[in-house]
Amino acid sequence: MELSSLLKNPDLHHINHLFPCDPYNPARETLTGNMAVQFNHFTCGGFALGVCFSHKIADASTAASFLTAWASTSRGNKPILPQMEEGAQVFPPRKIEMDMIRGMMGQKSIVTKRFVFNRTNISRLKQKLGSFDFTPTSVEAVTALVWKSSLEAAKASSEEGKIPASMVSHAVNIRSRMAQTLSEHSMGNLWQQAVSPVVEAEGEVGLRDLCERVRETVRKIDGNYVSKLQGDEFYKVLESLKEARRMAAEKGVPCYSFSSWMRFGFYETDFGWGKPSYVRTIGVPIKNVVILMGTKVGDGMEAWITLTSRDMLHFEKNPELLEFLSFDSQ
Repeated sequence: MELSSLLKNPDLHHINHLFPCDPYNPARETLTGNMAVQFNHFTCGGFALGVCFSHKIADASTAASFLTAWASTSRGNKPILPQMEEGAQVFPPRKIEMDMIRGMMGQKSIVTKRFVFNRTNISRLKQKLGSFDFTPTSVEAVTALVWKSSLEAAKASSEEGKIPASMVSHAVNIRSRMAQTLSEHSMGNLWQQAVSPVVEAEGEVGLRDLCERVRETVRKIDGNYVSKLQGDEFYKVLESLKEARRMAAEKGVPCYSFSSWMRFGFYETDFGWGKPSYVRTIGVPIKNVVILMGTKVGDGMEAWITLTSRDMLHFEKNPELLEFLSFDSQ
């Protein structure tokens, strides 16, 4: 495939072939390492670098820090030494039996599509939500819009024809929320999942209400919460998350899971050939999962959204969603 075609139409199937493995269905030989790299060369002279990390040792922030250090060394700069022990000093290793995605794999009839929001449309969306006492962040605003559109899609595809109760979760980078400041190149898996209470929807669901719920959910992960994770209440917090998900699963309440990869500086990574033309993560084959990525220019945002095929048919036609999209999904 030509690189120009891939950049013009970032098809998920072709993009995933640029990675050294499928993290959600790894071959046996890829299970022994913590990182894998694949260099892809195109006939035009361009190339793509695919990198996979084990989530046991790295989160998005760690991945960005590693790539920044690697690129800096490649340009002949003084090597940047990663801080491998800081995370373990703040969060001593514990025995944890919790698999957040077990049972979610192998789902059938799901589809992942890309939806793009440029800076202007995000600003209009934030203005629409501007009656709050606060100004929503871009991530909060887009999360609320995607959540609302997903609920309305679920309503349209259900036999009952009503908006279901739901939950939302957001992966939160806790480095900036800790009392103890970590170094810029602190390595580890330092994030926590913020999970909302079950949201019961009676009648029409309000975009402002959902945006406020998103903000409240993420803001719960503060310094006090992180202190609990570091102390004796760690297991209590963990059990509360497990219990919330268990109750939701028993009642058939869907949880829409978001992860923001914004502001990690991936587009600043320069190995000596210039900054990348396009950056994205691999598709997540789990329904109701949304990955938010920054665009190369203009402070825009890409949302890679995985839904059931039935829900996606209604989701991508949602009038309110279309009002703020920059162009159609690919």
